Amino acid sequence: MAFGYTKSQYLAKIDALEGYKEQLNRHLAVLEGYRDQIYDFWNDDKAKQVYNTLNKAIRNVRVMLDRTDEALIMHRKSVDSMTGIGSIVDDTINAAINAITSLGK
Repeated sequence: MAFGYTKSQYLAKIDALEGYKEQLNRHLAVLEGYRDQIYDFWNDDKAKQVYNTLNKAIRNVRVMLDRTDEALIMHRKSVDSMTGIGSIVDDTINAAINAITSLGK
């Protein structure tokens, strides 16, 4: 257990983060579509303001995608670390059992 969480809790968080990432990617595609089409039907000062607002929203979504990727990396490393520690513990226990077993012979 790392930081008070079990491996299954980390795996559940990874699944949730991957779901959030998919939502962010869909949201990004919609925002980019709106931004790219705005001047097709609207061409005044308000259109420029909306265009700039959409650009800010797109940047914010991209930042959140980057942060989600960072969180995914951290969670995956934690799971890998737990897996590695589990192998070390198993190997140590098996070595101890073998040593104890060989004492009785």
